[in-house]
Amino acid sequence: MRFEAEPVLEPAWWGFLVNGAPARFPSINTRSERMQEKPGALRGRAIVPTTGWYEMQKPQRRWHEFGLGKGVLFGMAATTQRGRTPDGEWVTCYSILMRPAPEHLAALHDRVPVLVPASFAQEWLTEEASRELIDGALQAAATLDERITATPRTDDKGEPERLF
Repeated sequence: MRFEAEPVLEPAWWGFLVNGAPARFPSINTRSERMQEKPGALRGRAIVPTTGWYEMQKPQRRWHEFGLGKGVLFGMAATTQRGRTPDGEWVTCYSILMRPAPEHLAALHDRVPVLVPASFAQEWLTEEASRELIDGALQAAATLDERITATPRTDDKGEPERLF
C-alpha cells in the first residue's frame, strides 16, 4: 500500500505539541528501535532538510557540529503528527528519528539522526509504515556513515559548552 498524497514542503514545529503546549515527554527525538517495535507510529513521516546538527559530548559538556561537509544539504528522517500551537493554530509537528552512532562517532555521542539518502527519499515518504521500512531506512542511512564528520564547536567567546 502506498500513500495517495504527493509529498509537500511545509514549515513544521520541532517536537510534539499537546493541547497548545510542548509535550511533557521528550519529543524532539525518537529512537529508531522504538519505531521498529511499533512501526504503526510512523504513519506520518517527513524528511527534515539541514546542513548539520549539534550534539554534546558528555561528561566534558563540549558541543560538536555534525554533518556531511560544510554546507552540504541532506535530510533527516522524522515522524510527524498534528499539533496545536499556543495560539490555537494547527501545525505539523515532527520528531527526528535517531539511531546508534557509527563507531567513529560513538565516543562523541551515542546517537545520530537517521539520514535519508536521495535514493531512499521517495520510499521513506510514500511506503506503508512497517518494520521493513524502518530496517530499510537504517540500511540506507548506514551508507552515509563514513561521510559524517564532527567538529568541536566554540562560540565567539571560545566557550565550548554553550550551543547558542
